[in-house]
Amino acid sequence: MKFQHTILTLGAALALTSCDAVVSSNHISKQTESLIQEELTGTWQVEDEIWKIEFDETDLGHVASLDWKKNQFEISRALFQGLKVDKTTIITLESPEEAENKFHLIAFRLANEETGNVFLPKAKAVAKLVEAGKFEGEVERGKNSMTVKIRDAVEMVTTTPLEELFDFGKPKTLKRVKPLEAD
Repeated sequence: MKFQHTILTLGAALALTSCDAVVSSNHISKQTESLIQEELTGTWQVEDEIWKIEFDETDLGHVASLDWKKNQFEISRALFQGLKVDKTTIITLESPEEAENKFHLIAFRLANEETGNVFLPKAKAVAKLVEAGKFEGEVERGKNSMTVKIRDAVEMVTTTPLEELFDFGKPKTLKRVKPLEAD
């Protein structure tokens, strides 16, 4: 659940009582476009946490946070790629700590230079699409959770209205943190 905490914090779980997720079997893109990188790169405040986002030379995104837990610092990390669909960036986020290749799906919209919003997928709506045969995948239901595994997230987000796939009514706001200017 450590990675789920990362996803929920970054992905904006405003009061989720379950651990529902939509995951892809691969990243949404081979590399994140430079315009998306410019939008996301930097330091962001998410509630009481600070997140640092950077891209490496292969255009793979890296997000990290530093938390104080059990009288020590703990670093949470995840890798991601993004794809622009209309005015929304669809992100597939993976944890280097997880053995299984699962890429959690989230959406990001830049409100202005200082503020962005992250949105979680509507897992139940995506599950219905998979069960109806519209997209290849599988639905795993647990006692208190559901995971929808999509084979091709690109096809899904480019052929289905995003409002059907993501809960744009429950944003988690990220505020850009700018470094203080030196005297």
